[in-house]
Amino acid sequence: MANPPRSVEGDAAYLRDVIAGIGAPVVLVGHSCGGMVISQAAATQRPVTERPCLTASPSTRR
Repeated sequence: MANPPRSVEGDAAYLRDVIAGIGAPVVLVGHSCGGMVISQAAATQRPVTERPCLTASPSTRR
């Protein structure tokens, strides 16, 4: 993703270009907006083997 992010579509297009340039199996990991970007970017990419999306929840520790 760009910093600051441009748009989900713009960042996904950029990421697709990066993935295409690697030419080997790729694992993408994203959180929050990054999860949307990797999901959209990986939808049509062959070398992407995994797409975990990280989530968080409030801590239960006190």
